[in-house]
Amino acid sequence: MTGMKVEGREGTEDPMNTDDNVVTNSYKLLDEVAVSLEQKCILHICGQRSGKSVALGLSDYSLALYDVCNLHRVCSFPAHTSTITDVKFSSKNEHLLYSSSLDGTVKVHDLRSKTCVAELKDDSEGPSMLKPISSFDFSSDENFGSAGTELFDGDAFVLFWDIRTSKLLGGYWESHTDDITQVRFHPEEKNKLATGSVDGIINVFDISKQCEDDALAYCLNTESSIDKLHWFRGMGSTFNISCITHTEELQLWEIDGASPFAHFTREDIAGILKDDTVDNTYLVNSHNQEDGGLLIIAGYSSLKRQDLSAFSLKKPDMTAVYSVSSMNGNKQEVRGSWYNAKDQVLLTGGEGGFLSLWTRDDESNTGHQTKHFKMKHKSKSKPYQRE
Repeated sequence: MTGMKVEGREGTEDPMNTDDNVVTNSYKLLDEVAVSLEQKCILHICGQRSGKSVALGLSDYSLALYDVCNLHRVCSFPAHTSTITDVKFSSKNEHLLYSSSLDGTVKVHDLRSKTCVAELKDDSEGPSMLKPISSFDFSSDENFGSAGTELFDGDAFVLFWDIRTSKLLGGYWESHTDDITQVRFHPEEKNKLATGSVDGIINVFDISKQCEDDALAYCLNTESSIDKLHWFRGMGSTFNISCITHTEELQLWEIDGASPFAHFTREDIAGILKDDTVDNTYLVNSHNQEDGGLLIIAGYSSLKRQDLSAFSLKKPDMTAVYSVSSMNGNKQEVRGSWYNAKDQVLLTGGEGGFLSLWTRDDESNTGHQTKHFKMKHKSKSKPYQRE
């Protein structure tokens, strides 16, 4: 089945109404839980590779662990002294959880004891002068960690540690001119790192090189402040980069491209979701699908309603919208999401402090383990208000 073509370029005439062959379906809300009766926002969601548990980074600087099957809270504990900026499970040990924060630390938590067992930081300017960390990731072999910082004394830093010893190895500070918002290691190549910044630049580094100038392999200009980066598999063994901007645009890049090979403007996204007000449309995240395509989570937020939808981009033409799915029952502006492609299970969390469990509401999903889940009625929390 062919999809709906969306170029997102100037001169495209009404791209949302040119093709009626888009699959329409929905996601069913299977379960939902309020993480607190207090005013807490879910900022980040990360799932274990096994798909059994998810970790949440909350607005009160704490972490919470939930069982995916029944949304039971396994544990929660204070983690940082400032805003949590990333949460990631170890790829080697499911009991270890990484979290980064604007307090200047990346902490490694043992979920069995709920204690910090290692701490990564740059205290080269003194113990009270830690650089505020805005994003964190570890290499595919989990031997090395990297973090991006907000501007510190006029520079934005990409820092590196040996995770095995917690030793700071060094950093880059000449390739970005504003806050770094994302650092993302290549899923398979341990020496390849992509970084994104408020300056609008995506840099791709080969960190095996000795100096920053030699390490900088590709520089991609998005012409917009960067919010999220995500590696996804292109044709063959090649990986491409998905970029969500702070202006709610989606750009898909080959790392050696002069421009994105697919570009969805905010107007395009609003048209896909059939939103009546472009300014209320927002993007949440992009996720890999089992068929090699991308699942894009997007929403519409206003005082009267909080809508959430998902749409799919499939190979080989990633500029074509293949399907659009509604997510009826959403109650909040969503800030984070995690997707289990094998079981087609999606978890979302956001401003209202709700953790929501969704699955595809069609016959193709009946063979997955999600058929064992049952909807439960939960008490609502007070909504979280942005300052």
